[in-house]
Amino acid sequence: MPRGLSVLSAAEGSMLVGLKSKDGEWLSLAGGWREGDQATLLIQLNNDREYPRSSLCTVLRSHLVEMLIRDQVRKLLFWNGAATPLSRLAAPVPALAVYLDAPTRGWRTVRAVARRMAAVAPPRFADRMAWLASLSGAWELDGAAPDL
Repeated sequence: MPRGLSVLSAAEGSMLVGLKSKDGEWLSLAGGWREGDQATLLIQLNNDREYPRSSLCTVLRSHLVEMLIRDQVRKLLFWNGAATPLSRLAAPVPALAVYLDAPTRGWRTVRAVARRMAAVAPPRFADRMAWLASLSGAWELDGAAPDL
């Protein structure tokens, strides 16, 4: 969840919606972002273990869709695909994942070169080179990424 929240907090136009019980306990949360007339749903968390018969996913997404319609948002994308019953209506979006931090010989070479260049590069580029050299197998930026 922290990774999803960090993506949401960095996204311009981020949105977070949820359902609460009458006691104030969170039952379901969904988050994503909006750009123009399109919304992207990145993450949804449901407390299905304690409320298995409540259809939390369907209820929350229904409220989300109603809210988006009211705000004249015409498209809704599901980042990792949609589950039933929406999967029958949603077309998958072709996507390609590229991992820059793969522990290959080529990537280790690029990082080593970046590390050496950071020592002699102008300050404008030195931060970027040092950041690139510091990337490891676990991709956690925690706000340390430079503005490119």
